[in-house]
Amino acid sequence: MTLDVVLLAVGLVVIGLAADQAVLGSARLAERFNLPRVVLGALLIGVGTSLPEAVVSVLAARDGAGALAFGNLLGSNAANIGLVLGIAALVAAAPLVVDSGILTREVPLALGASLLFAVFVLAGMPWPLGVLLLVAAALVARILLAHDRLVPAPPGDVELAGEVEQFAGEHSTRRETARAVVGLGLTLAAAEAVLVGATGVAEDFGLDEGFVGLAIVAVGTSLPELVTAITAVRRGEDELVLGNVLGSNLANSLLVGGVATLAGAAGTVVTPALREGAIVMAVLVVLAAGALGRQLAVSRTEGLLLLAAYAGGIVWLAV
Repeated sequence: MTLDVVLLAVGLVVIGLAADQAVLGSARLAERFNLPRVVLGALLIGVGTSLPEAVVSVLAARDGAGALAFGNLLGSNAANIGLVLGIAALVAAAPLVVDSGILTREVPLALGASLLFAVFVLAGMPWPLGVLLLVAAALVARILLAHDRLVPAPPGDVELAGEVEQFAGEHSTRRETARAVVGLGLTLAAAEAVLVGATGVAEDFGLDEGFVGLAIVAVGTSLPELVTAITAVRRGEDELVLGNVLGSNLANSLLVGGVATLAGAAGTVVTPALREGAIVMAVLVVLAAGALGRQLAVSRTEGLLLLAAYAGGIVWLAV
């Protein structure tokens, strides 16, 4: 029992640190190869901070722990909205505002993808739905990358590009390649430790694997998003915060959800924990849509509401 808890705790700490280095190295390499900075901010950073969720969920699916895989993704999506976005809005000096063209397109796509994934999980996620998620991921990427070169970039896109330039900067290609590779290797090793510890804790305490994924593993794998968001909001980099949250939910719901399904999670039995987790996430999506859909901004009051809803959801799951 003690060993399982230690493996889970240490694995979550290491996976957060290692994944952060893998993302940093990858972002700097992408900058070196002239990927547009606004695209880098909206896609790579958001997708990159989903690396812990991706590795844990795909490996769990491979090992036949579909409930843990989907619970982790549902819980991570909920944590991104309720915990990360909620805390970021609370500590920000002013409301978090979406004034980037690419992020404006990303808001409905990310929220819609989160709901779609929840519905598919409740349907038992047969493998054709996994394929559909991957097709949707490709279509969403095309939509986000599409832009009219004849139209000047919105101020938010210019600001996002500047924020990414500070994040990436100029660095040695060799050193950043090593950073990305070593970070990814440590992320994989830590993910294995998280899986062993999580399944062990579930067995030792008689917990549903879906609940462990939703309430424990998901919070741990969402820490990179939380750290990135708090750091960015203190610097007034709203676009980086929102790109981080929206991109992460898109990646979790479509790309990682599809890969995990085809890796072995297809046909996962819908446990009570998964059902309740899907409801909690859906409520948070509706609350976020109410804020972002009305004025493309999240105020401190709305951040507090998101955080309270997330905390209440976790308590409901635990009870």
